[in-house]
Amino acid sequence: LKMFARMACSLGLLLVWSAALAVAAEPARALMLTQSKGFTHGSVNRKDQERAPAEIAMIQLGQRTGLFKVDCSQDAAADFTQENLKNYQLVMFYTTGALPIAEADLDYFFKEWLTTK
Repeated sequence: LKMFARMACSLGLLLVWSAALAVAAEPARALMLTQSKGFTHGSVNRKDQERAPAEIAMIQLGQRTGLFKVDCSQDAAADFTQENLKNYQLVMFYTTGALPIAEADLDYFFKEWLTTK
């Protein structure tokens, strides 16, 4: 039940963003970070698959609405960087634990990237 509530909340937030993006000519790009340190929720466990269930759901939602395209990552150190974040209009998190994100990249995300969205 908790997982369903979290997914429903995430989808609700996404729908709010979707309404704002509806005026855009091209689909927005979204980075979905599903890396876990410690406990891994089943919905983000790839289990030797290319994508986890939560990732598949968000990719399909983007495809069906035409509002956004999702790039999924379970490698925060490589993909949650200042340079890479400049490619995205949305960032989605479904994570646990302390992720290996450089302090400079976190500062950029909170102080610059978020303030322009």
